[in-house]
Amino acid sequence: MEIFSSLVTNSGSSDRRKLVEIIFICVFCVGVLFLLTIYARLHIKYLPTPLIRVINEPHDAFNVWKDSGVRGRTLVLFDRHLGDEQNEYSTFDFMPEEFSDPGPLEGLCRSIKADDYGLSFPDSIPCIERLNSLLYKTDFYDIWKKKKNSITLSEKINMLVRISSMYRGMGFNDIPDLGKKLILQLNRLLIEATYPGLCPVSKDLFVTNDNYLFLAIEKGIIRRIFHLIPDFVWQEVESKLSADERVSASGGVFRFNTAEGVPVLVMRIKDLERIEEKVLINVNEDYWDYSQVTDLLLRGRLNTDLITFSGSLSEGYLKELLLKR
Repeated sequence: MEIFSSLVTNSGSSDRRKLVEIIFICVFCVGVLFLLTIYARLHIKYLPTPLIRVINEPHDAFNVWKDSGVRGRTLVLFDRHLGDEQNEYSTFDFMPEEFSDPGPLEGLCRSIKADDYGLSFPDSIPCIERLNSLLYKTDFYDIWKKKKNSITLSEKINMLVRISSMYRGMGFNDIPDLGKKLILQLNRLLIEATYPGLCPVSKDLFVTNDNYLFLAIEKGIIRRIFHLIPDFVWQEVESKLSADERVSASGGVFRFNTAEGVPVLVMRIKDLERIEEKVLINVNEDYWDYSQVTDLLLRGRLNTDLITFSGSLSEGYLKELLLKR
């Protein structure tokens, strides 16, 4: 009887301990969420006076955001592509004219072959072609790291390592254009960093329509993106997103996270609900008319302190329209 009583007591004590542990974990999680919320609010920076800028290309918005000092913001992007303009496909291929004479070119190929990355690098193929074949290896960084982990990489290369992680190891033709550009740039810069005396430095195309959103995320300027798609291309976009296992869908809105964990919501204007906070707005006139944007502002569905507009509309005319709200 005493043994039974002892077991019951121990069992009750164990249950209480588990209950206390559960309560502690819940309180801890709530506390962490509260602190994260406070942290986020303290690190969101708005402009004291609303600003409107007409820019040449969508990616020019990055410098406007950086110079204005905004941080931790929600971006409403009016564009066809998410930082992936098809008309600005930047190549990082090696070109013969980059080498003043054959000596450095052949020396670079000999050094790469001697380091033996375990990749096909036959002498029967011209040196320039062999170099370019490395650029298209999606797993080159992972192989390089095992051989050259003592080399200190620049902030730019480390950023490319992070944002290309979801594409590395995939077949080059199986990844989207944005992923291809990230892989090409990463591999080119790795070769430049590894063989500085032999490899020419590529043209710096760092801020482009292909990567300006990733840069804004990396710099802490953007924490969330609403990507509004024009109706006339929605069917094509919807088809592509529906086929991607990494993308979830609900009520006509598609959602996925960038490699940095920033949520991206893709939708049409009709599916955009009112956003209470002040947002950044970036408009590409090639796909959107200014009246569609001002209509959202006039109806109170958007509130902003900074608009960037790539197109022919004058700043004065856009300001006049926005003042009416």
